[in-house]
Order: sequence, then C-alpha cells, then structure tokens
Amino acid sequence: LYYDRLHTIYQAFQNLMRNRDANKPFHAMEIGVYRGGGSHYLARLIQAFNIPQAQLFCVDTFEGHSEIDIPSGNEGPHEAKQFNQTTYEEVCEYLSPFPFVEVLKGRIQEVTIPKDIEFDFLHLDVDIYAPTYYSLHNFSKQLVQGGIMIIDDYNFLTCPGAKSAVDQFLEETERTFIKLECQTGQCCLFNLR
Repeated sequence: LYYDRLHTIYQAFQNLMRNRDANKPFHAMEIGVYRGGGSHYLARLIQAFNIPQAQLFCVDTFEGHSEIDIPSGNEGPHEAKQFNQTTYEEVCEYLSPFPFVEVLKGRIQEVTIPKDIEFDFLHLDVDIYAPTYYSLHNFSKQLVQGGIMIIDDYNFLTCPGAKSAVDQFLEETERTFIKLECQTGQCCLFNLR
C-alpha cells in the first residue's frame, strides 16, 4: 500500500482509539494479505497505540485469486492466480514478531472465523467482487458499533468488482453505515448500527 492509503488506515485507528472501551478486547482483520505489508502495518499500529487484548486475523489464499472467484470478463484485468508471488510460510515468518497475529490460509469464504468475535476494524484488499461481497455481508454483522471497514480498491478502475460489491452490500444491508469515498481510491464504512 502507498503512504496515502496507509495514512487512511492510521486515521481510522486514531478515531477508533478515541471512542472505544479500553477494557474490551480489540479485534481486527485484514482480508487480502499478499506478502503481509498491510498486516505488518496494522500490527505496528496495534503496538504503537498500546492496545491490550488485541487480536489481528490475516487471511489470504497465498496462491493468488481463486479461479472460482474470477468469472470471465467481469473483473477488469484480474486473472486467476494473480498475486501468487508469496507463500503462507513466508508471511507467517514475516509476522512472527507479533504474538497477537493469526495468519489464516484459504479463500475467505472457506476460512473459519469465530462468530462470537466482535471486530473493531476490517481491511478488505482483495480487488475482486466475490471475496469483497462475502466479507462485507458476513463480517459486517460482527462489526461493533463505531467500527470501521476500509475497502482498499473501491474507486480503482482496475477493480470494478470491489465497487460493485460495496454498492450492492449497501443497498441490501439493514445496518446503517456512513460511506466515505477517499481520494486514495479507498472507501471507508463507519458502522452506526
């Protein structure tokens, strides 16, 4: 991620810290980890803000886009196996200094995330429709009031599926979100419940 997009994440954390109950556990998840740079940044933020009882889930196939999630012609330039220049083992090693990080391998649709966890922060960086829509639809239900979701690729012309997924989700959900489109191409969703 470029510095401007990292700064959006930093500002989200700043706002979360202002409003959260410090006695409650803090849960965050990044979906679309690739080589682990974004996850490393999130882990460093958790340390910098000195957040106790933190847990960060980092989910990726570590094999690139799954063929199941790439319908022909619907995802711009994205293809199956794109972003496969990484391995689960390398990312686990890279994130090993952070004991509160759990790296999970697989399509987000197939990875088991405990249903009783309440997330404060979600970062979706998967570029394409199917995993973006699935993540929004499923994990928004576990987002605390005041929680923030950042969708990295919302206004990128190369990622039309991400925008479609967000727009469809917002039309369908019964929850109340404030949507902020950033000049960085990201989209922030603030959960008002």
